[in-house]
Amino acid sequence: MPPAELLLIRHAPVLADGRKLDEATGDGWRLFAHGAPCVPAGVAAVALETLADAGAVAGWLADRGGEAVLVRPDHYVFGTGHPAALIAARAAALGLAQEELA
Repeated sequence: MPPAELLLIRHAPVLADGRKLDEATGDGWRLFAHGAPCVPAGVAAVALETLADAGAVAGWLADRGGEAVLVRPDHYVFGTGHPAALIAARAAALGLAQEELA
């Protein structure tokens, strides 16, 4: 997993309805990816196709060669990469046992 720059997701573009990205997707762990990736309890999956951000998050990911971005509850980027690898890295960082994916 390539190191992600410290980025506050709140600085992402404002959505078409005027809300910030974190207002639209909530608090907690969020995995932004194409489609509907499997995530464990405690992580929200956000399909990039559902964001009214004119492709900003998808473009940001493409610029970094990532398939997904995992955002921490404090709105900082945890990492970019393959969805399953990000979930495994989160579990390891938090000292969690293998998490069951939904």
